[in-house]
Amino acid sequence: MNQLKQIVFKHLLSNTSGNIPSNSTVLPASMVLGIVSPNGTSVAAYGNLSKSNHTKVDGNTLFDIAWLTKTFATTILMDMVNQWLVKLNDTVQQYLPPIVNVPPYHGQKISLENLATHTFGLPDFPAGGIRNQSYTNQQV
Repeated sequence: MNQLKQIVFKHLLSNTSGNIPSNSTVLPASMVLGIVSPNGTSVAAYGNLSKSNHTKVDGNTLFDIAWLTKTFATTILMDMVNQWLVKLNDTVQQYLPPIVNVPPYHGQKISLENLATHTFGLPDFPAGGIRNQSYTNQQV
């Protein structure tokens, strides 16, 4: 994990975009990286919630992942379908801990296909939530 963090941070600090002053030690971004391996799970985090909120991000921080990740997630999902690891009609609930309650959409359980095609009806942010604020799993 530490080796991966060093590679990512070195890349971010390489200033290839020209947006970071060469003498700056502050990155204009935050990230949380979760790794699941046969040896267990690990979380690494860097940065603050925002420029105005200096609370450090951690494994409980919610990010607005927006539209960009959908392309990557669906590509990975389809690769998993091709390898027979999952099926598109599998329910989301199958892959979540029992403590997570996935609401139905139009009376039907939400499937992986619903997620991939954006036909699941879930809000993009928890009701009553405040963006750029950390939440525990229980609060979500």
